[in-house]
Amino acid sequence: MQLEVRNFFGLVELIFTFVQASPARHAYFLEQQKILCPNSDALHLKGLSETRWNCASALRRLSIYNTERVFRAVIETVQHVSMTTTDGAVRGRPTAAGLLNSISTFKFIVCLELLTPVMEAVNNVSEALQTSSSSDILNAQT
Repeated sequence: MQLEVRNFFGLVELIFTFVQASPARHAYFLEQQKILCPNSDALHLKGLSETRWNCASALRRLSIYNTERVFRAVIETVQHVSMTTTDGAVRGRPTAAGLLNSISTFKFIVCLELLTPVMEAVNNVSEALQTSSSSDILNAQT
């Protein structure tokens, strides 16, 4: 299970890097969100922080439960790149096609939906313990 979770976080960071690495991809990603939900502002992806327990906002942004349009826009963007790019290195297995196969799996989606609330809870406890000088773990949980 530890390997799956580590791979999951690697995929989340790869999604961020893949979309943000190219202004054209990022613009396409934002455009897809506007097509999927015209009455809402497009949301930018968030990368993982250096500390895994502080990655709740990145997971929340990608989570299907919270903002399905972001995840769907990521899928659309990766599909678009894999079908239209002339760069074989981007289109091929290690990047677009491989990323699309990895993030479309049941395992990835389950990890995303299960780890998002867990990491949010961990982040809340971490923030509570850092802000109050007299906090303890029991008070931080509430």
